[in-house]
Amino acid sequence: MRRGPYLLLLTLLFWFVPLYLSGAVPEPPEGPGITIQEAEKRANELSVRLVELRKHQAPGVEKLARRLNLLRELQSQLQRQVSAANRLASLGQEAALASSSAKDWSPDQELPPPPYQLPLFDLQKDQLEAAQQKLATLNLSLSLAKKAKEESGKRLKEAERRLRSLQDQKPNNPGDLEDAELERHLSLVEQKVEDLVLTGLEEELNLTQSKITRVETLISLILKDLIYAQEPLDEQLARLKERRSVLELRIALLLKEQKDIEASWLEANQSLEMGRSEIYRQRADALLKSRQAWRETYQEVLEQTEVQLSWITKEQRLWQRRYRLLQEKTPEDLNLWQNETNGAILDLERLVHVQQTTQTHLQALLLPAEQEADLANSEWVKKELNNRSGAIRKRIERGMEYLAELQRVKGLFGRLSDELRQRAKSLAFKEKLGAAGQKIKDGWEVELWVIDDQPVTLKKITLSLVLLVLGLIASRRLTHLLRKKLLSQTHLDESARDATEKGVWYLLVLLVSLASLTIVNIPLTAFTFLGGALAIGVGFGAQNLMNNFISGFIMMFERPIKIGDLIEIDGNFGVIEEIGARCTRVRTLANVHILVPNSTFLEKNITNWTLSSHEVRCGVDIGVAYGTPSRKVEEVLLRVAMKTDRVQAEPKPLVLFQDFGDSSLAFSLYVSIAVKDLIDRRQIESNLRHAIDQAFKEAGLVIAFPQLDVHLIDPRST
Repeated sequence: MRRGPYLLLLTLLFWFVPLYLSGAVPEPPEGPGITIQEAEKRANELSVRLVELRKHQAPGVEKLARRLNLLRELQSQLQRQVSAANRLASLGQEAALASSSAKDWSPDQELPPPPYQLPLFDLQKDQLEAAQQKLATLNLSLSLAKKAKEESGKRLKEAERRLRSLQDQKPNNPGDLEDAELERHLSLVEQKVEDLVLTGLEEELNLTQSKITRVETLISLILKDLIYAQEPLDEQLARLKERRSVLELRIALLLKEQKDIEASWLEANQSLEMGRSEIYRQRADALLKSRQAWRETYQEVLEQTEVQLSWITKEQRLWQRRYRLLQEKTPEDLNLWQNETNGAILDLERLVHVQQTTQTHLQALLLPAEQEADLANSEWVKKELNNRSGAIRKRIERGMEYLAELQRVKGLFGRLSDELRQRAKSLAFKEKLGAAGQKIKDGWEVELWVIDDQPVTLKKITLSLVLLVLGLIASRRLTHLLRKKLLSQTHLDESARDATEKGVWYLLVLLVSLASLTIVNIPLTAFTFLGGALAIGVGFGAQNLMNNFISGFIMMFERPIKIGDLIEIDGNFGVIEEIGARCTRVRTLANVHILVPNSTFLEKNITNWTLSSHEVRCGVDIGVAYGTPSRKVEEVLLRVAMKTDRVQAEPKPLVLFQDFGDSSLAFSLYVSIAVKDLIDRRQIESNLRHAIDQAFKEAGLVIAFPQLDVHLIDPRST
């Protein structure tokens, strides 16, 4: 195989292509005076030569392609410069006309003679909102243009630095220097373009601001002489009625077409399940995707149309309220209107947000659907997939119309909200006071919840609480009066009077609670959930509390203990002072109060010394020495008992010979006494002991004490 000719050809290309490039490339533009036509001509020449070089696969193609891109970009920037300059010139003419007309401008030139009607106000308001939206867009564009100018300035400095560096290095290939000069020229044009754009935006911003000022002046004049007229309202309501008919007809047609689509979708689904061959399944799958897309489209459009129809009634009420604001100075339902309008705006904002999200989702679905249709092998499949893309585009189109309608209605409600706020600000003091009173009244009538078709409002709850508090105060005073005037004149004991007082108190509390709920028409079922919560609380955490509470009621009515009873509990002696709902207060001999839970008196063994009577039997134990006559001891003890104060004669005192003790003869003296206080029993027992000691001394009787005889036995004696 001969390789010589090929090697020679490659060698020639290696040496001559750089020369070809340096001579073939058109001269770079010198200064900013190059025109669009010159840049386009040079770019076209460079494109032709670039194609020739690529055919031979010669080196240096990348540099030539880069230079071509710079020329193309320069051409584009020059075109932008021309457009920006023309736009700036047009804005300058417009500004000059506006400036000259502003000197002789008068509102009468644009407004008819007063009085004015609402349609004219809405027209000017639409122009104002459009200008304000444009102003916001211009402000955003202006900030972006300033950033773009800063970036172009940085690129220009970098291009000049690179050009100076190459000029200092004096490269062998002059093409690098030419590219650097071309980049600097491009940066200069870019900066010029950004300057023109920035100047144009500032000029347009001033024009828009002047227009806003002029429209605001017109609106302020219209508001001064704005009057009510029935004819525009009738026309607006007639248009809404006609639109309602159109929407209802559209819904009927959509339902009919949706029914056909559902049948077609079901048929396509069945075809996919019956498919056997691959081609048949591909066609069935494409058909199913197409029908499914149209099915979703009809469903979404139908829902959107139904939403629009539902807002027709609200829009009718909106127009009636706007005209009523013109007709009446202070509508009674001003606060109600404001609340409903704010709620409608929130609902519309939610619908707009949902639709915007849906539109974004549909845009993301459209491109893959179109790409899938382009890649289809079968024309039939491609047709069905294109049909699916058409359904998605239809959804997007209808969605944009629906979104625009929502924005329109939202703007109307926003306008009504502004008018309501302005009316509220302009009210006189008396009218503001009445409006505030109406607002408070409306707040009182706010429904908190509804049970059994009975509304429970804040007013009812507050009135019920006030009646309950007043009823409890009156009940407390009534029970005190009952105890003071009536129970004190009866023969009931202290415990019975206390139980009666508490029973009457609890009964009055129950009656007052029921009466307060009944008076304000709050159904008792409203507190069903409280009863359930209370039952759960009793079952888990409050069972001891309820046990003591119920035990208190049992003690007050069964009366196992009474106020004033002397009891013995856990080794402590005390007197009952009060029987409460949860616990009983006991005062001990040491004048210490013990709070005993009521359930304790029913669950444990309690000694009640005065349950049936205050007469109790107490005893004194005496031991005498062996050899003492036992009958004489008995006689002395009985005589002492009969002479001691507060010892009952009946039943008679009793002396018992208990036992032969280790060191004494054991006797016990039992007497009956009337106990009125905790210390009574111990005082009487102490008096008996003093008397016995004195009587025994006089009778020569010896009170025994422990003795021990020790006998020593000598073991040697045994």
